[in-house]
Amino acid sequence: MLYPQLQGIDFRTQAVRLQVRSIWSRASTKPVAASSPPVSGSTCWTRRASSGSLLLAAKVTAYSAVVTVISLVSCLTSFFICQVILGSQHAGVSITDPFILRALFGAIGYLILIGAIAVALGAILRRTAGAVTLLFATLLVLPGLLMLLPSPWDLTISKYMPSSAGTAMAAVVHFPTLLSPTVGLLVLCGYTAATLLTAAFVLIRRDA
Repeated sequence: MLYPQLQGIDFRTQAVRLQVRSIWSRASTKPVAASSPPVSGSTCWTRRASSGSLLLAAKVTAYSAVVTVISLVSCLTSFFICQVILGSQHAGVSITDPFILRALFGAIGYLILIGAIAVALGAILRRTAGAVTLLFATLLVLPGLLMLLPSPWDLTISKYMPSSAGTAMAAVVHFPTLLSPTVGLLVLCGYTAATLLTAAFVLIRRDA
């Protein structure tokens, strides 16, 4: 006998005991698994959708903060430099003159909203070159093409373009071909909100 210490052991009985223990251990873990919340496909989709929307909101917030500081410095610097140049010709204005501060903050708001639109376009297209091309085409090319329309359609439509709305926000005096500063702000906010909502929807569908 090679292994005398194994004599007297019923291997069949030991195998049955091991199987019973295995079944009992599996059965005891089922209540724990049942008590934990299941992670279904809809839950994962909701988490991905919320993470995509939060990421977009974080990007827009960070970009807007940077643009706000840069726009404030650049607009004020440009204003005072221009006043130095125009002051020698007795054509300058003071920052305390009526509508000057409103026009300066309108220009800053225009840059912030256009920056938010640019971030949203980047999220939609996922291509920096495509987003930049579409943004510049909307701001610079499309208004020129609208001038080819017959009157009065050319002026009626062009005043509601994002660039024209921004010009109205930064205008000191009212022009008949432009919207009022308040309406221009509302129009540009509408463009921004629509673009951001579209970007959020695209991100949700893309992560689904």
